[in-house]
Amino acid sequence: MNKKIFYIFSLFLLGLTAMVGFNANRGQAQADIFPGNDHGTFVADVSSYQPDSLYFFQTLKNQGVKGVVIKLTEGSADGTAYVNKYAGTQIKNAQAAGLNVSVYHFGDYYGDADAIAEAKWFVEFAQKFGLSKNTVMVDDKETVATGESAAHLTSSINAFDGYLKSQGYNNTALYAMRSWFTGGTINPSDLTPTHLWISEYSDHLYYNDSRIDMWQYTSQYNWTGSGLTSDNIDMSLDYTQYFTDPQGGSSNNNSSSNNNSNSGSNTSNGTFFTSKSNASGVKTVLNTNGAVTYDSTGAKHQTLAYKSAWRVNGAATDASGNTYYLVGADLYIKDSDTKAAAPSTPATTTGKVATITSGVPTKLWKTPGFITPNGQTLPNGSAWKIIKTVQYADGETWYDLGSGQWISGLYVSVK
Repeated sequence: MNKKIFYIFSLFLLGLTAMVGFNANRGQAQADIFPGNDHGTFVADVSSYQPDSLYFFQTLKNQGVKGVVIKLTEGSADGTAYVNKYAGTQIKNAQAAGLNVSVYHFGDYYGDADAIAEAKWFVEFAQKFGLSKNTVMVDDKETVATGESAAHLTSSINAFDGYLKSQGYNNTALYAMRSWFTGGTINPSDLTPTHLWISEYSDHLYYNDSRIDMWQYTSQYNWTGSGLTSDNIDMSLDYTQYFTDPQGGSSNNNSSSNNNSNSGSNTSNGTFFTSKSNASGVKTVLNTNGAVTYDSTGAKHQTLAYKSAWRVNGAATDASGNTYYLVGADLYIKDSDTKAAAPSTPATTTGKVATITSGVPTKLWKTPGFITPNGQTLPNGSAWKIIKTVQYADGETWYDLGSGQWISGLYVSVK
């Protein structure tokens, strides 16, 4: 496996919010390599196979993801007539998490008339879901009929694109695999879409075209850090911010999507909070029962999971002097739910050894609990002497390997 890809996957599995800015093969002269390979902003591909919860999208946001492209439809009214039943909730919660939202249609079409019928189906549901005409609308074309010529396929792609633009959706894009452009499946020079999202699961994008905005480089981004294949999603790098800039996408389609609408305001506080103020940073839920979310009226909403981390966009205080943090679209959590409980047993010394068994380089933390990483990782299989051990009431165990180098018992075996 290429060193660059191994390192990237290791970072992703550990949940580090890293930007890709390294390349073990830099300096090699290859004219067909897209020049943007060494930079980009993370954008996730989301369909009905992925969760629709606010937690899912906030987790992506906390990992450095800036945008999502959500599957909306497939086929046409007279054909497959598919609509992603989770799309409405996925769009709402992605916006609430502060992610820029684009949408895509999976194209089954053959010929211009069929392509236009599918584009109509796409537009119909973009309108039903209340998406702005500034939204980036993607034609996800991955199928080609047996014997279909490049000219025929290219023409139908252009017909799909043309219908979207005729309805006022001018921010369009074509998603297709790199081999279609280099292997003669389509005629790149005849395409009318001026924005391209290219798929190639490799260490580089081995194709150079000035219209490229984004590269889908993996289907194995493990968003939970569990290593389970069921938690893998497709991840891309946006080079031009076409899919992450709100002017090109739909993160500001409506007022409910603006995470900062209440931060810094001392008016329009509803009936629950007595004041609101600016705040930023990240808060981790450390209440083992999770953190209930509240809106400005005091109504309760979903409970955020224990140990989940959330971007803070404001703060508020209630009549009793309790502090709350704004973590979504008018969704607040109590400050008390972000405070760690004291260990049920005091730190004890031990002469045992912890061996890393996570399968990947594993993060160390400054204190017991997934709160503040110390910037170091330990390689899988390495063994370390345990200095201290603490255990919480829920059974969670942490080991001190020396001077602010704590590791969770989830990732080691102890002998």
